[in-house]
Amino acid sequence: MTSPFESAVRRLVSGGDITQLSLEIYSLLSTTERLWLLDGDLDFTQGVKAVIRSGYNSVPYSSGAIKRIGLPGIQFSDGPRGCVMGNSTAFPVPMSRAATFDVELEERIGTAIGKEVRAQGGNLFGGVCVNLVRHPAWGRAQESYGEDPLILGELGAALARGAQQNVMACVKHFALNSMENSRFRVDVQVDEHDLHEVYLPHFKKIIQSGCFAVMSAYNSVQGEYCGDNRVLLTEILRDEWKFEGLVMSDFIWGLRKPVASTKNGLDVEMTFRQQRARALPAALESGELSENELRAPCLRLIATQLRHYAQLSQKKPSTDCLACTEHTELARKAAAQGMVLLKNTSSTGAPPLPLSPTTKRVALVGKLASQPNLGDKGSSNVHPPYVRTILQGFQANMDFDTDYTTGSDSAASIKSASEADVAVVVVGMDAHDEGEYIITDDFTTMTLFPAGGAVFQSSTFSSSSQS
Repeated sequence: MTSPFESAVRRLVSGGDITQLSLEIYSLLSTTERLWLLDGDLDFTQGVKAVIRSGYNSVPYSSGAIKRIGLPGIQFSDGPRGCVMGNSTAFPVPMSRAATFDVELEERIGTAIGKEVRAQGGNLFGGVCVNLVRHPAWGRAQESYGEDPLILGELGAALARGAQQNVMACVKHFALNSMENSRFRVDVQVDEHDLHEVYLPHFKKIIQSGCFAVMSAYNSVQGEYCGDNRVLLTEILRDEWKFEGLVMSDFIWGLRKPVASTKNGLDVEMTFRQQRARALPAALESGELSENELRAPCLRLIATQLRHYAQLSQKKPSTDCLACTEHTELARKAAAQGMVLLKNTSSTGAPPLPLSPTTKRVALVGKLASQPNLGDKGSSNVHPPYVRTILQGFQANMDFDTDYTTGSDSAASIKSASEADVAVVVVGMDAHDEGEYIITDDFTTMTLFPAGGAVFQSSTFSSSSQS
């Protein structure tokens, strides 16, 4: 039997009016169901237990699903270096992909990620991360494409286009989220010129290219938290840019004023039932939240889902696509094209690369050479079926002997290098140096401050619960 939502999708494909169809779906909902659209489907305790039990985003995070009428709701999977659910393909981090300057390649990566998300039951990819890297010590620079608004916009739009062949894409974090370890308390002050010429153009490019969703940021801008910020979410995003999609909060502590956020343009509180579930029913009953103010975000959520399902032209992929040969080869190509050779000279004048066929012994130095190092271990963590380290690659594929030292014993490393034909030194950062900040300075607990001044503390969050 065809559900009311499926029927509306078919009518939209046949030329039906999106506004009328959205209103029809909305009219079928009770007040309780309308409020249900505006936050996650699991209550907070259930959600936290699920994270502890199965890890972050091991299955889609559901929001606003109403089975009675067939409304799928948001089925969220995080990113941006791949689908975080299951054993999916781990692509190079966006900072590396930006070094390819290849828009077509980034769209192909988006297509692959979208397939893997949809194959596992997701319908929204929350991995178009384009916060401008104003300083290399931001803390999540590897999740973004860099410091240039043009590159951020072009590559972010390409990733979204590719993903939206199968799922809705969400661009994040809107806006001015460039200070990771202070993101819950920093108030960003910015003049109008810098705001519109530096920090927002790439968001505008991606949104106007057809991106379905936007995620607000944790920080505040000009004195108002982004999840409650009418200037960002309504005056700029909807009134000025004419955005018609959905806006979601960042996870768990992404808004501070549940009623005001509903009025100011935030459609859904992600990812569990928290502040809105407690505050909105009473606000609606008292008149603090009007029926019109409730209807507006509900209609946006319904209309966005209708548009998405109406434009799907491909069948749902099978899970055989997860880390398949096509996708892993695409990841390999992106990794190769993202490599940058700064200099290829030596003291003798002969270029070291490519290595001479007469090379018999290579000294490999550096602890990262023997460690999987695919990116952050926070909300962007991807779990591929296998990882090959640099050391394993050398040992499996090179026609020379590899002498490996971690570099912790400098004398041993110097001796190894002096006895080798070539020395390869692996340096860089890992997730401890460049990653999502979710814990306190003693690295044992997470302490965050939601609305009302209440403090949530937990020593059980060993993995990320943010997005």
